Amino acid sequence: MQVLGVVGNPHYDAGLSYLDQGQLEMAVIELGKVASGAAGATRGQMKLARFHLGQAHQQLAERHIQRHQWTAAEEHLREALQINPHYPDLHYQLARVLCSTDRLPEALKAVRQALALNARYARAIALEALILYRQGDRESALDRARESVELEPALDSNALRDAQDRNAAGDYEGAAASLAAMAETSVDELADLLRSAREKLKAGAIAEAESFAREAVRLSPDYPDVRNVMGQVHLAKGEHLHAVNEFKTALQKNPVFLAAVINLGRACRAMGNEDAAREAFRKALVIDPDNEEVRELLSQ
Repeated sequence: MQVLGVVGNPHYDAGLSYLDQGQLEMAVIELGKVASGAAGATRGQMKLARFHLGQAHQQLAERHIQRHQWTAAEEHLREALQINPHYPDLHYQLARVLCSTDRLPEALKAVRQALALNARYARAIALEALILYRQGDRESALDRARESVELEPALDSNALRDAQDRNAAGDYEGAAASLAAMAETSVDELADLLRSAREKLKAGAIAEAESFAREAVRLSPDYPDVRNVMGQVHLAKGEHLHAVNEFKTALQKNPVFLAAVINLGRACRAMGNEDAAREAFRKALVIDPDNEEVRELLSQ
């Protein structure tokens, strides 16, 4: 197998195959061998393997979060962050795990790292509000909770009002529970929709992928990853202009969203706008200078 112009390595090929089949533990084993430089891996293979290894760790973390297996989830998130430290969603997911295990100072640090990368990340702001409230900074917490709902209408404003009322009445435990409900609003459902859309895209079931992606847009229209996945659906359908618009919308929310920058370049190239494509790929290299996939795209 040859991927992106890199001569295949049996462990790399096996790792990609396992990743596509959802056999994530096996994918981690095989891709880890290549990423570490073992098994005769070239420098290019090592970089590509690290990229896919990060994906495998992230997907494993999501599985463990769904099962409330916090220790395993944290382990895989930290592995993914070693590879992709500029992904705000990874920092956010780590903060969720740490908050769920009552490690609030660590959780606050993690969620603020997510917000340093994307200051308008509404769900991260909602989680920050919950952590602050549980730490006793109730006024700041409620201010941040209001900001999150203003940014993301899919968050439960009724839960926010309930938290405000309970806080005013001195029911601090009840207010914290309401903030927790608000912070978790639709998060798992949204993650499931995006995961399903990606899986259907991989399987070539574009109509089904579009159905999942459109439901995600309905649920959370301002979430950058939702717009990125919707753009991927349009790209798969050959609707290049719509794809460009979706990727640009994602980047308005998070200008350093690497996947959206790369996908924007792919969509521009598919439209025949090579100058715009190369501009996007160069921007991607600024975000991640060692990204072998982008270097290969620029060399084409």
